[in-house]
Amino acid sequence: MSEGEKYLLEMVCEGYENHEGDKWIGEEELQKIKDQAASSDIPESCSMCRLTVKNKDGNVLFIKEGC
Repeated sequence: MSEGEKYLLEMVCEGYENHEGDKWIGEEELQKIKDQAASSDIPESCSMCRLTVKNKDGNVLFIKEGC
């Protein structure tokens, strides 16, 4: 199985649960995040969160308000 492109997902969440951090994700998980963003269903508890996806060079590819 090939590794494919990797992206850095940065999470900053200060809603009901305070969690922050970053992790490397693959193309499949990136597509899931994009699909959720397109649906625009953001629970109130996630409205203060922000997800940022960057490529391996640090360029911002995608920002999603709400987790």
